[in-house]
Amino acid sequence: MRSSAASDVYKRQIQYAHARACKLLKKSGKDISSLSVADDWVPDENEKDLIRTIAKFPQVIEDCANKKRIHNITQYCQDLAGAFNKFYKAEQVIGSDVEDTRLVLVDRAKTTLKNALDILGVPAPQKM
Repeated sequence: MRSSAASDVYKRQIQYAHARACKLLKKSGKDISSLSVADDWVPDENEKDLIRTIAKFPQVIEDCANKKRIHNITQYCQDLAGAFNKFYKAEQVIGSDVEDTRLVLVDRAKTTLKNALDILGVPAPQKM
């Protein structure tokens, strides 16, 4: 990521989204690898938006590789952090009727953010 004041703010927002996801998963006290998505789960709009954004990652990477430019990964990170933060603010995760499903979604967002940040050479802190 570029090193300007604006990009530093965006970088921190993206890193904060990753750290927030880590904290939420830790707070749950659950083994995330043993969780699954409920068969009867119907995602709401915030969940759908987050899922759609996560699902774009492979295509973003392929496009960037073909163009030999990383700008789209930077924009993608901002979009994913925004979708995650919107989801986080709107949805109760721990204690909800679909807690395990939402924890899986949080984990997938966290993993995707980390992978994208790794490509950019930006640390993905577990706490801030």
